[in-house]
Amino acid sequence: MKHHFDCDDVGELSEYVGCKILQTDSTIRFTQPVLLQSFEDEFKCKAGKTQIPPKASGNPEECKPSDTLSKVEQTNYCSGVGKLLHIMHWSRPEIYNAVRELSRFMMIGASKYHMLAMEKVMNYCLATRERGLLLEPTQVWDGNLDWIQTMLRM
Repeated sequence: MKHHFDCDDVGELSEYVGCKILQTDSTIRFTQPVLLQSFEDEFKCKAGKTQIPPKASGNPEECKPSDTLSKVEQTNYCSGVGKLLHIMHWSRPEIYNAVRELSRFMMIGASKYHMLAMEKVMNYCLATRERGLLLEPTQVWDGNLDWIQTMLRM
């Protein structure tokens, strides 16, 4: 790469966009231990016992007006869902459906039910800290850079 581009070799990549990168001979795993720690620190979540990704669904019409979150709780809910969106995008795609459902209520107002569902997803992530996005390439790069040159011409 240094032959074709002006760049420096700074060694093996160990962190990227808040992700810890663990490399073996054949795999690369992305985890986010710092973000997981914030679930414990900010939301007082504890590792759950489940190993199955949680479901977060619900009908807002079923919620009573007394179940609506206060403005401060709603802000905390939005912060928590935002963190889950980040972890889902970069290292935990298995929580996609649950986080998508939770994010629907960020603007229209969440209930205590939604807050509990959010905490359940966080507890699941804490219980499965070692999991992360795993890349396991099965092909070896032949050194051909034609595809990069094609992209640069676009």
